[in-house]
Amino acid sequence: MRQLFKLPTARRMQSNLKSKDGKYDLSEASGKTTSPTQDEIAQSQSKAESQHVSSKHNDQKTNPDFIQIEDEFIIRTLWEVKAEKYGLHGLFLNTYQALEEMLPNVDKSTPIFIDIQLPNSTKDGFEIASALHCQGYTALYLSTGSLASEIQETPWIKETVGKDFPTHILVKNTKPTT
Repeated sequence: MRQLFKLPTARRMQSNLKSKDGKYDLSEASGKTTSPTQDEIAQSQSKAESQHVSSKHNDQKTNPDFIQIEDEFIIRTLWEVKAEKYGLHGLFLNTYQALEEMLPNVDKSTPIFIDIQLPNSTKDGFEIASALHCQGYTALYLSTGSLASEIQETPWIKETVGKDFPTHILVKNTKPTT
């Protein structure tokens, strides 16, 4: 009988991750040796997506400590683990469409970390940052695997950060990692 692929929850994954010099070794994170099918991955990610969006969908202001827009599930999960470690409440989204639904309830000064490449989104990271800037959002960051020197400077982007959790921005009294 074929075993269904199940993505690990953030808590289970946190206990399986091995930290090496501040980086995570994901080789033992899933504890699974069989390969999932594309349908199984899609179903698992779809289910997981609903777990990453805040349950506060009411008319009150949602006050997350930050928002992350990232298409890669594993990166969102790693950020979620780190946020929990520091007692931070984040919204972990994978498309601009998901962000649009939340925006009316988000304070304009909330830090928003935006991946540049979002294949399932109606806008890429630069377009999202521009749209958010026009709406009055002030704490905009690009989160990318590209070197910051390769990214065209944009006045409304506070900083270009990598894919690692930006502790130096979100946690007081910490310095950037190199």
